[in-house]
Parts: sequence; C-alpha cells; structure tokens
Amino acid sequence: MHSDIIQTVTSSEESIVLFEMNDGRGKTTATCRHPQELATKSAQALVQAMGTIQALANRTSETLAKLPKPPAACELEFGIKIDPVAGALVSQSADEGNLRIKFVWSPD
Repeated sequence: MHSDIIQTVTSSEESIVLFEMNDGRGKTTATCRHPQELATKSAQALVQAMGTIQALANRTSETLAKLPKPPAACELEFGIKIDPVAGALVSQSADEGNLRIKFVWSPD
C-alpha cells in the first residue's frame, strides 16, 4: 500500500507536522497535487482533527456532569485518522488512527 507524507506548519509554534496518508486502496492520490495544495490540505486536516478532539472532550465532560451519579473515573480513548479525501475522522479503533488520543477524567 502506497502512502504519502503530507507536511504542514502550525501557526502557533512554527513547527512542521507531517501526516502519512494513503487512500486505503494502495493508490496514490496526493503526489499529483501541487506542493502548496498538499500543505493546504494537511493544514485543513490538522484543524479538523483538533476540532474533533475538542468536540469529543467537551461532549464527554458535559455528559459526565449531567449524570445523577457520576463515575469515580472515566477514560475515553480513540484514534483520529487523517484521510486524503475525507480529512480528519474518528477511526474504527484507536490503533488505526494517525493520532491516538486518550482522555482521563477523575474526581477533583
């Protein structure tokens, strides 16, 4: 299966973020694009991934707060897969994602 390395620079720290992407069928989709298009797509995927992470954390925290008897602790683990077509999406398993995220909530 062929993959592409997609690079972006984060504005907050001026560091380079690289994503390895493949289309799941072994076909190259990104190498035909102009380098600027690759950087733009990668930056968009990074913003989308961070938004997904924030949304899942917020919804989980809100849900736990609404429970009549909250659990003593809660863990949420998921993967974010960076896809050349779809952008950032929650993967089927945490191990499948390009980014592996784990949140742990415990009593204050």
